[in-house]
Amino acid sequence: MYRETPLKLNQGMLFLFDREKKQNFWMKNTFIDLDLLFFDRKKRLVEWTSMDGLKSVMQNEIPEYASREKAQYVLELTKGWVNHFKIKKGARLKYKE
Repeated sequence: MYRETPLKLNQGMLFLFDREKKQNFWMKNTFIDLDLLFFDRKKRLVEWTSMDGLKSVMQNEIPEYASREKAQYVLELTKGWVNHFKIKKGARLKYKE
């Protein structure tokens, strides 16, 4: 929240959940646009969406973004990341703990 500086292409935030379920995110007081990637328990990309940060500020709204599929991992990245790297459904999430 309240971030005004766009993320660099290699920056993001990974959310790890205890179990796989439909996830719900919201964009309160978020100034930057983001891609939101949902991964299942096997770390396969099941869906993604783009979030419009300015809408939450300009229209005094709190837009919500819910997954249609169950997900256990959610990755927030700068908007356009998915298209830039031509990421497709089924892509694998790899990260170091």
